[in-house]
Parts: sequence; C-alpha cells; structure tokens
Amino acid sequence: NVSYAASELNIIITLKISANLDGTVRSVNIIDEGSYNKNKFYRAAADAARRAVLDSSPLPLPKGKEKQFQNFIFDFNTSFINDY
Repeated sequence: NVSYAASELNIIITLKISANLDGTVRSVNIIDEGSYNKNKFYRAAADAARRAVLDSSPLPLPKGKEKQFQNFIFDFNTSFINDY
C-alpha cells in the first residue's frame, strides 16, 4: 500500500550516510532541512527513505572500497513508488 504522501512526490531526497567498515549504518541525515520542515509530503517521503536505509543495514559495500563508504551522499529517488 503506497502512502498518499509518497504518491505525491517525484523527487530526489539526498541523504548523508555514515557506515562502519562492515556496512552497519551509523547514521542517516536528511540534507534538505528546508523542504523537510516546510513540506509534509517531503517530510513523510524523507522519513521513509531514512528508514529504508536503516532497515537495509548492513549495507553491501563493495569489497576493498569499504573506507570510501564510511561517509557518503546517497540520492534516494522516489519516482519508482508510482510504479507499484
């Protein structure tokens, strides 16, 4: 069941992710605080994106490149939601 808020968006939510070398997620921060605070649909989708990353922990980091992914930016694209 797709939430009403998610179906209203077709945007990119930029997240800053910190992970341990084993892929365990330490933190996920939503970058666009302005949209997060002003737009309830953005907030709902951003919270869902954040939960999705946390629920995916540990992340499958590329072998030999774990250090490069200790802190990284991830663009979560909500456009796939309308395909369900």
